[in-house]
Amino acid sequence: MTITRRRGGEVAGLAVACLAAAAFALWPLPLHLASAVTPVEHDPLLIATILAWGAHALRVPSLSVWDAPWLHPQAGTAAVTENYLGISAPLAPVFWLTGNPALSLNLATLLTLAAAGVGTGLLLRAARVDRWAALVGALAVTVLPYRIAQVDHLHVVATHLLPFALLAALWLARRPGWRPAAALGLICAWALWSSITGGVLTLLAVGCWGLALLVLRPRVAVAPLAWAAGGLALSLLLAAPLAAPYAAIQRAHPELPQAGAAVSGSATPSAYLRIGDRVGGPLDPLHARLPRAAEDPQGGWEKTLFPGLWQVGMLAVGAVLVVRPRRRPADGAADATAPPDGTVPLLAVTGVLLVVVGALLSLGPHWGATPEGPRLPTAPLFEAVPVLRAPMRLGQLVPIGVTLLAALALGAVPRRARAGAAAVSAALVLLAAWPAEVPLIPAPAITPAFAAVADRPGAVLALPAMTVDPATGAAQDRGWDQRHLYRSTANFRPIVNGVAQTIPTWYADIARQVQDLPSPASLAALRAIDVRTVVIDTALVPGTPWATTAERLAAEPGVTLLAEDPGVQVYALP
Repeated sequence: MTITRRRGGEVAGLAVACLAAAAFALWPLPLHLASAVTPVEHDPLLIATILAWGAHALRVPSLSVWDAPWLHPQAGTAAVTENYLGISAPLAPVFWLTGNPALSLNLATLLTLAAAGVGTGLLLRAARVDRWAALVGALAVTVLPYRIAQVDHLHVVATHLLPFALLAALWLARRPGWRPAAALGLICAWALWSSITGGVLTLLAVGCWGLALLVLRPRVAVAPLAWAAGGLALSLLLAAPLAAPYAAIQRAHPELPQAGAAVSGSATPSAYLRIGDRVGGPLDPLHARLPRAAEDPQGGWEKTLFPGLWQVGMLAVGAVLVVRPRRRPADGAADATAPPDGTVPLLAVTGVLLVVVGALLSLGPHWGATPEGPRLPTAPLFEAVPVLRAPMRLGQLVPIGVTLLAALALGAVPRRARAGAAAVSAALVLLAAWPAEVPLIPAPAITPAFAAVADRPGAVLALPAMTVDPATGAAQDRGWDQRHLYRSTANFRPIVNGVAQTIPTWYADIARQVQDLPSPASLAALRAIDVRTVVIDTALVPGTPWATTAERLAAEPGVTLLAEDPGVQVYALP
């Protein structure tokens, strides 16, 4: 009982520390959880909408979670983006009780950051690493520079189950059997349902563990690897329902992202020296020596894979500890934290493989992130799996692996110096995560006018929608649709507006047809897809083709003003 309480207290302390570190790195977001989102406005609003839809669909049995209301009249539109069901389901009560998508998103962000740290701490403790070194490793993964830089993209940050999968794998290496295999399978399945990106990273991490086990313990690796294969088969079986909707939407609409997008989404070696723009504080003079995201014109804001100042410094310390002469300890003087079963070497080799595999895969199908670059051996993977359209995100394995190695190095510091080294390390980790002064974006107000749409028949069109380039006739995304989708969570009526990685042809066609709403042709086009409600964001329409649409709709026979609030007007079509 005492051991259980002590372990429970240690886990609780770890969770509190990691959650506090996440809140610190995202400050002042914790003060505005229900009213603001992180500074890249468009993607957070879309993700908040997806989380809200997942919660709503779970509460209404008649709804198919894949038939999200956006991009009407297309079915299965939850599969044009990540679905986040593994995150929205546990957090569903938050949306049910509050109806606030921003609160759901911000809690999900904080919890996924902190959960990865907690999992890392437990993983290191399972390897019998000193608890203070494990705490520093947990804090470092929580505020990993890449994760903080990508906090606007929950599917990229959602590697929170990766350390837990490795924890189950270590358990499996020690005691092969169905329990750790089942735990591994359930964790990997949950990771895939939470984020396809995070799930793939988790599966790759388990593969690195399997290879490390095969290298270090070839004679006894058969049983653990066989059980691990069974666990992974279970995870794929549980995640199989994900495949059908994504394959169906891809077959129906080949204009959606294909494998060719992987070229522009690839990293270059210089990405591992680049840091994001959300850094500030006392370590700025050191960070200033690193290239920033803005210095790469092709997606540089996402190619910020520098592992961290503490991690790099601790690796150097670890190298010194490895090559230094070792004195034989006196009887009874051995370090009580030293694992007797070779878990630390297994975790260390796994960390090295995470670095190697992540670096190789992040380079994508062509060297230099250009189609003209030499074709790499990994090219067939990206051609076969279009979902891996951003190989640079697989590079997240590198800072995770480096952080594990740095924590192991800290745990190898002589005991008399370990407490001081851990204190200095924790300070460096938190100073490196010092939040930059980046203003938050207020979440769009969801007023009663949007709730008035809930009982309306038919579908909704929100204006302004996508505009059309007069020279080329191509539809142009101005970022308005994310705002419309966010506000549509008040009613979840089918809505024409929507977002995908590329503009779907069916939405582009509708956008072209309603540029002159309420002309007879545009009204006919809306009747053809059963649109009976038009919502106008009066703050956004000035300067767009719909600047006078409200006045013209009001004069149209049969059209009525259904509801009006500051900044929004809702019209019912005849």
